[in-house]
Amino acid sequence: MPFLKMLETFRKDDDGAMTVDWVALTAACLGLGVAVLAAISGGADDVSGRIAQQVKDTSVTPSFDSADDRSAPTTP
Repeated sequence: MPFLKMLETFRKDDDGAMTVDWVALTAACLGLGVAVLAAISGGADDVSGRIAQQVKDTSVTPSFDSADDRSAPTTP
């Protein structure tokens, strides 16, 4: 009979149940994150490619001539 009593005690013990819940919750959150990443990665790659192309196509000519600088304050 001591074995059956020990088996019943083991069955009623729920100390590890919270750990299992947290592991399942963490796995679900990780799975959701991977799913979101997979869903938006193509669009983000497309947008970043377009931005990179626009930056490459933009020409910047630095000028330190005060006549060309429209934001310079005028003296009265």
